[in-house]
Amino acid sequence: SVMEKLKVAVIGVGSISQLHIESYRKARYSLEQRILSDEDFWNSRHRPSGISKGSDMPYPASGWLFSAVVNKHADMMDNYPVPALLPREESDKEEAETLSSVIPVVLERNNFEDTYSNACWYKLKHGTCAYGVFWDPSLESGIGDVSITNIDLVKYRFLTFFKFYVIIKGRRINLIRKI
Repeated sequence: SVMEKLKVAVIGVGSISQLHIESYRKARYSLEQRILSDEDFWNSRHRPSGISKGSDMPYPASGWLFSAVVNKHADMMDNYPVPALLPREESDKEEAETLSSVIPVVLERNNFEDTYSNACWYKLKHGTCAYGVFWDPSLESGIGDVSITNIDLVKYRFLTFFKFYVIIKGRRINLIRKI
């Protein structure tokens, strides 16, 4: 409608981007605070054995939380996922067979079982986890290969209002095209 076009013209493209950035920052701050609070709670419930009961650190009331989380982690590791690549149609059968032999090798070379285990711990403590699948040109003597890593949600920044996801970790910036 004419009214909607008028509002867009008044707000402008720069202002719309600024509104996206502000809403992202608010949601980001909330997520970071929740994750840091979860980590503090987990750490405060499991004191190192060398600290006495009279110290300032809170003392765990029971081992129930630790036992529950460790048992859940063991269940998750018992159900370690395996890739199952099926063809979408008859003509994809050969590609599915090829990928079924390649993907397990990629996972093995990236020590994905350890990555999965670390992601399970993160998910149990914080309620969510994320993996990053990147092309790392430094692998294989400079030829490059796929790298699979856990993403610490406090250290990464996801800017989703562009045509690409911009993932920033320290000084490294990765652009991932939106699908």
